[in-house]
Amino acid sequence: MEVTEHRVAVKQCTCGQENKGEFSQHVTQPVQYGPEVKAQAVYLNQYQMIPLERVSETFEALYGQRLAEGTIVEACQAAAERVASVNQAVKKYFTKLADVVHFDETGLRIEGKLHWLHVACTSLLTYYEVNAKRGQEAIDTIGILPGFGGTAVHDVWKPYLAYDKAQYGLCNEHHLRELEFIGERYPHDWVKKFGDLLMEIKTAVDFAKLPCIV
Repeated sequence: MEVTEHRVAVKQCTCGQENKGEFSQHVTQPVQYGPEVKAQAVYLNQYQMIPLERVSETFEALYGQRLAEGTIVEACQAAAERVASVNQAVKKYFTKLADVVHFDETGLRIEGKLHWLHVACTSLLTYYEVNAKRGQEAIDTIGILPGFGGTAVHDVWKPYLAYDKAQYGLCNEHHLRELEFIGERYPHDWVKKFGDLLMEIKTAVDFAKLPCIV
């Protein structure tokens, strides 16, 4: 942990007027953490999904300085405000311009209550939004799929089929999971062959997308 001390000069003019220097715009408190510490805290908590208490323990173990949980929360809120315009731009792109977008949702708990983390993504961009609901009410609130006119790839969960403007593509990863379940529960020769065929098709498509070298 590196500590930097900032000082400003205070001088008094011969006329009696006192003149003070100014701190950098980033220095707002008598003692504060810098952007690198805050960025690491946000990364560990938001991206690596490490709970607040364990993030504090991690800083103490690595740097000998235990962060207060409130400091971590404040850093996350500040980061959220800074990326809000980017998130809205991604959301607008998905709704108006993207040709293919993948949709899914997974459960997570907030203050002990079940919520749903909804995701819309392409190979380059990802949009997350948490909602207390899982179905059509949440999808309408998020507002991407209702106005989306491209191909929506999903797992055939019924609420996704309520939007007539979009075309639909089915997620083969979910197909493979279902085939694996069927193969374990009701063994049939065709199950493995079907799964292998899907993987062969994916390999062929990936190969066809490679740039042609003459």
